[in-house]
Amino acid sequence: MALAGGVVTAFLGASAITQIGVNASLAKQIGHYLPASAVSFLGGTVLLAVINGWMWARASAAGSLPTKKEGRWAGFRVWELCGGFIGTCTLVASTALSPQLGFTLGATVSAAGSTLSSLLVDHFGLLDMPRRRISWQRLCGGLLVVVGCVGSSTAPQAAAAQASAPRGRLVVLALLYGLARAGQPVQTCLNRRLGDRLPLRSMAACVSFFAGSLGVVSCCAVLFARRPEAWTAVLHGFRPPPGSALPPMQWWMPLGGAFGEPLGTPLLPLHTC
Repeated sequence: MALAGGVVTAFLGASAITQIGVNASLAKQIGHYLPASAVSFLGGTVLLAVINGWMWARASAAGSLPTKKEGRWAGFRVWELCGGFIGTCTLVASTALSPQLGFTLGATVSAAGSTLSSLLVDHFGLLDMPRRRISWQRLCGGLLVVVGCVGSSTAPQAAAAQASAPRGRLVVLALLYGLARAGQPVQTCLNRRLGDRLPLRSMAACVSFFAGSLGVVSCCAVLFARRPEAWTAVLHGFRPPPGSALPPMQWWMPLGGAFGEPLGTPLLPLHTC
């Protein structure tokens, strides 16, 4: 089971990188990363609702839905619902910064931020998670990820990104991106706590995506109110007018929301935090 969980986690990591690339392509097509993030979140929310409906019907037919609800919401804290808003920051940062960093550097910075924050959550038992003190083996593993991040930023593959941006700006962008991705383990812990209170643990992902959709759609509303031309750019991106220099919208560009969490929801019993 531990091996299967590790394989599923690696698979979800690969799908998350795919999601970042798809969302970045959509952002380039429609002119802004916020509407692209909104499309991804809304699509993921709809897909998760369909998947949860299927899982509910399957569990109901098998008679495996929990019947006792006493004490399930005892000790509930409002911050347990914040996983979706953390996910909003993570997804928007990924869509906005990954094209500027390059995907190799972005992936290693993401891994470094997630690994270091996971070590802290485990060591201090934050969010009521079981305490797992940092051993020298785990610390060395985390440092190796950081070394990989530094190596990626100085490798020849990063030359294009460094040529288009000053070195200091690239470092600042990498730090911001790593900080945003560091929230992902926190989001996972919050969703896991919320899932333990719901009839199906997979429903926590749907609640998280719905909250994230509200957050990013609100940001889009502010953007369109301040810059009405951004809404026109979105419409032209989806349906370029005749004679436009924009290429046609590719069918896969709006499907970023299908990767990551929605893809892993049916595999939730094998997934480990």
